[in-house]
Amino acid sequence: MTNAKSGLEPAQVVCPSVRSSVEKYFSNCDISKDLAIDKQLQAHGLMYLAFRHMVTMADGFERLYSVKFAQAVGKIQVRDNAGNLKEQDSLDYYRKGQVVFADQIDMMKRLWRRDSGDRFGRDRYSENVVEIYRSIQKIKVSPTVGGFYDDMVHDSYAGFLEKLGGEGWRKHVEGQGYLRYRAVYRGDDIRLNSMYARRA
Repeated sequence: MTNAKSGLEPAQVVCPSVRSSVEKYFSNCDISKDLAIDKQLQAHGLMYLAFRHMVTMADGFERLYSVKFAQAVGKIQVRDNAGNLKEQDSLDYYRKGQVVFADQIDMMKRLWRRDSGDRFGRDRYSENVVEIYRSIQKIKVSPTVGGFYDDMVHDSYAGFLEKLGGEGWRKHVEGQGYLRYRAVYRGDDIRLNSMYARRA
């Protein structure tokens, strides 16, 4: 398949340095490509969470390259959900995301050994939150993999925080926070999603 605008194969469109970083990541992450795609996605997600957990436990967020880069950028012009242009610190929502992550880890450290799953359900966390927390404590993240996450991987949850615009909406719409599995959604022309399935 070629890119219609450039006439290039997809592999040729990617910046060589980005392609090299991605190749190094896959060579060093120790996640088998023979796993089912759902399991691969789950494993990569756990690896990323293990990296964030490692950074959080070392109080290392402000030392990340991505944070220092954003600090150098400083203020940026963005449009809010109403389309209004405003000035914003480029680190604002990345830091807010880190607060959400650190708070979840703190809650898990205090509660997971002695509290029931019902507590986590009431707090709107994923039903897998204890399993995920246990896993990310055991995963060893190599410097190459950690460097890739820091340099190349966008914190999409922080992006959701920006779009939602407030803590109340975050808890309502994205209440599970970071400690959850990503999912692969499959469908066809008849059954496109779970809401459609319930109506059918």
